[in-house]
Amino acid sequence: MKHEEIEEKFLEYLEGGLSKEEHDEIESRLSSDPKLRDSLAQYQKIVEMERFIAKEQYSLDEGFPDRVMSQLDETRSGFLRRLFMKLAHPSRPLLVGVGSFAVLLLTLTTYFKNQE
Repeated sequence: MKHEEIEEKFLEYLEGGLSKEEHDEIESRLSSDPKLRDSLAQYQKIVEMERFIAKEQYSLDEGFPDRVMSQLDETRSGFLRRLFMKLAHPSRPLLVGVGSFAVLLLTLTTYFKNQE
């Protein structure tokens, strides 16, 4: 087996899910390949962390949903307030853009009316 193929079988190796031949081959390669041993050690750490995290119990207090909903309400009202403020007090680049568009629209309208 190639190095990558052995690494793909690490989980089965750690959980005892390999055939005797595969297990013996991996054992043989591990004894002669320090790089592969390092890879297995890193993989073992990841598996241990996953198992630790899986055992953790997470709980939310009773007020959590209300706090989240109130923050969402504040965010929504803040967004609308900012939008209306921008429309009520437009910036100079916005005014220049709208004015340029209006001039272009009037020019095109006049041009096409004269073509008829």
